[in-house]
This record gives sequence, C-alpha cells and structure tokens, in this order.
Amino acid sequence: MLSKHKDFDIFLVRIQDIKNLNPEFLQVIDEIPVVQDTNNILLSGIVKASCVNGRQIGIPADLWVECWGIDSNLAGELEFDPKESIQWTWDDFLEEAAKHRKDINHDGKADIWLSDWTGPNIVAYIYETSSGTSPLAKEEWRNILIKIKEAQNKGIIIREEEKLAGEEGRFILEYSDLHKYVADHHEADYVFFPNIDPENPVYILDGWIYCINPYSDKIDLAARLLCEAIKPQNYIPTNSSILHNNNAWYNEYNDDEIIWAKQISFDDESFSKYSHVINHAIPKSKSLYETPLYDLVIEYFGNKADVDLVAEELIKSYSFYK
Repeated sequence: MLSKHKDFDIFLVRIQDIKNLNPEFLQVIDEIPVVQDTNNILLSGIVKASCVNGRQIGIPADLWVECWGIDSNLAGELEFDPKESIQWTWDDFLEEAAKHRKDINHDGKADIWLSDWTGPNIVAYIYETSSGTSPLAKEEWRNILIKIKEAQNKGIIIREEEKLAGEEGRFILEYSDLHKYVADHHEADYVFFPNIDPENPVYILDGWIYCINPYSDKIDLAARLLCEAIKPQNYIPTNSSILHNNNAWYNEYNDDEIIWAKQISFDDESFSKYSHVINHAIPKSKSLYETPLYDLVIEYFGNKADVDLVAEELIKSYSFYK
C-alpha cells in the first residue's frame, strides 16, 4: 500500500488498528449505492464500527463483543443468576464475587472463584470502556483501584501470581466472546461485563473489517463483491458472527466439520441480546495490555506502586494512548 499499488483491491484490517492507518489508504465507500442498500440490512452498530471520523471505510468480516461465558452447572449449584447481572456495576460484581467464593469440595479451603479476572484485568477493561466515553477523574480512579485491591487482599478475586502459577480453582465466569456463545449454545450462557454506569452501559466491539484499496481501479466492483458476500442468503460466517438486523446465523458442527448454517429468528433471546449490545458498543481501541502502564498496574496490585501514582498515570495516558 505504501507504494500505492493497484494490483490488489481488498484488504483485511483489525478494528483496533483502523485508526492507526493513514487516511490516504482508506477508501470512503458510504456514497456507493450498493453499500447504502447493504447498510439497511445490517445492525446499526455494525455500520458504526465500520466508520472512521463518521465516514464508512469498510464492510464487516467478523465482529464480536467480549463477555464472560458461564459454567451453567456451577452457576446453578451456587445460585448465581445471570439474569440479575445484565445491568450490574463493579460494586455488584465484587459483592457477587464475595458471595460465591466457597469451598464446595469440603477440604477447608475456598475453591470457587466467581471470575477468572484478576485486579489488573478489571482495571484494563474499566480503562478501555471509560476512555471510550467519559474519562474518569483521578479520585474516581483512586477509589476504584483501592476497592479492587481490597477485594484481592480478601481473596475475593484471584491474584495475578496465582493465575500465572496455574492456581487450581474453578470459575463460574470465564472470558469469552458473545458470538461464540450465541453460536454454540443458542441461549443465554453468557453475561456482559459490569459497567461504571449501568444505565448507560458500554460494550467493547472487536473484529475484522474488509477495506478497499483506494488506488484500485475496481473500487465499485470490490464494493459490490463485499456487499453480495454478506447478504443473508450468502453469508456463512466462519466464526459465527451475526451481522443482519432481521435474522442471524450460526454454524452447526459435526466432528469439527461445518455441516450447515442454521437460522436464528429475530425473536430469539440470544439474538435480541446480541443485537442490543452490538448497537450500543464502541469499537475496540488500543488496550492497556499493550502499554507499559499495564506493568505499573500489576506492580500496584503487588504492593510495589502507590495508588496516587497509578491513578495519575491512568489519567495522563488517556490522550497519549488513544
């Protein structure tokens, strides 16, 4: 692309990397009639995720929202009801985590964790969701950091070193992504991550976007090809992504071989929940994990860094890392 070659028409980009591309290499396609027609059958959040600075520069290939998958057996045994956790705060999460830190094999030690997330994992997620909407103030960050660290010290959430060491334990909730659970379970076997403000929840949308080479001499043809490929009657997703606003598909497997794509109705609970989240999600940006600041957060939870220093650095980083 740097040499402005015309010998390819379409390229694939990860959502979180689009904003790092030179706009010179992104073809705006929202004025192409076939793209406008296709947008009418896509979930609105899908179209939004395909835009940079308000202009559409691609067609989705595969999209998903991060979530926790639920161990239904453990959830039932320990009376964890995911329906009560659709709009929950991090305070709600810590309360549930304390409630479900139990000894179920009766050896005198708690052997169940609510979630497989450590303190740094939680901070990284809060950072990404807050920076995508309204950045938190220093005192807000300070209170969050103290509260999560207290939960760690009480054994309510797993420590980073325990997780790295392969600490034996079972989790009711484990990191996954929503399209996998819609596809594999066809029911509500997942729960969204908590929010700072549950009345205005923020979800993180990740995935891949097909873009068109602006130096191609087949821009309209490339757009027609991509739009034709994602029509409901043609689209068979390799990763069970759901794109359309009036129906959805998921793959059925037999001995790890795709047999056919099966339709999920618009009224299905999983599709309804999925479409709501997609339409209220923000595209994934550069995460805290990819920055030196994440190491500082780990040091804080290991009692090697001051809470005020970490809070200040989190505030400073909003503009630096975005």
